[in-house]
Amino acid sequence: MDLRHRYPKLGFTSRAMRPEVYVGIPRRVEQAQRETADVDRRDWFRHHYDRETHKVKAGMFEVLERCKTELNGYPYHPWTAPQVPAP
Repeated sequence: MDLRHRYPKLGFTSRAMRPEVYVGIPRRVEQAQRETADVDRRDWFRHHYDRETHKVKAGMFEVLERCKTELNGYPYHPWTAPQVPAP
């Protein structure tokens, strides 16, 4: 996409996006990779949301909204919960 906007006459693609659409994609991909690399975070989500299913995209967004609402209720991310010392 970047090449399409830098050199429009070379015809890199016929389905061009505006730069503001694609400029943030690498940053979002890196963020998602960091999040999925966190074993505690992955385990927490798997424990709470692994059985979720949806047949249409709207169902997936409902699950995501429910997850966001639940996470907003925590004072910190639950997968980084401080460990309670043994007595």
